[in-house]
Amino acid sequence: YYIKPILHNRALLNSAFKKVLEQIIIFIGRFRILRLQFTRPVRRISILDIGCGSANFYELLMRRGIHTHFDYTGIDISKKNIYNCLRNFKDAHTDFSIGDISSLSFPDHSFEIVIVNDLFEHLSLAMLPVAIKETLRVGKGLVVMNFFNARNDIVEHESVPIKNYHWNTLSLPVLRNFLISEGLKFSEIEIVKNFWPINGGKPIIGASKFGGRPRARAAIVIKRKPQI
Repeated sequence: YYIKPILHNRALLNSAFKKVLEQIIIFIGRFRILRLQFTRPVRRISILDIGCGSANFYELLMRRGIHTHFDYTGIDISKKNIYNCLRNFKDAHTDFSIGDISSLSFPDHSFEIVIVNDLFEHLSLAMLPVAIKETLRVGKGLVVMNFFNARNDIVEHESVPIKNYHWNTLSLPVLRNFLISEGLKFSEIEIVKNFWPINGGKPIIGASKFGGRPRARAAIVIKRKPQI
């Protein structure tokens, strides 16, 4: 009587499925944590999360039960976000601080993994290359740059300033060429536009926040030999 309406309502069914799946993932994560407590220690991998917000990515690692594999550093330009991080996460292997992507305080090649989530579109086009250079400088292995609005079908970045902020549309070809100009090999750069199994492996397209062309999610993954 109660289940039948859900089975015939696709939206409710998808919502219920997502909730069940999330609980399964949380359970698996907790099981991993318990298992790791009784196995030999593993070498932690250094990871930098630039523009960490309130540490949503670190929370994701915790839910999956793999946060114990990382020495996690998160920086954000917002004092409020860093306050939330310090209040909510007190793991001995986390470090949160206020930081600016245009002038990172870390030495060259400090982190084995560097992640930047949905940040570059909010920078001015003059600041964008500076920020990318700093991101590359502090990484010594894997660099992942996630974009909420980067397209393969435009030949120039499109600047959309909104007050003191930006909601730009970035060109993936221009970004790739810039990375090559910074010394990266073509084979070291992977552009990801399809995020399987999300959206059935199709590109993720969303409505523009301020009109104009639709937003397109993408990522650039840089795989370099570890720098010493």
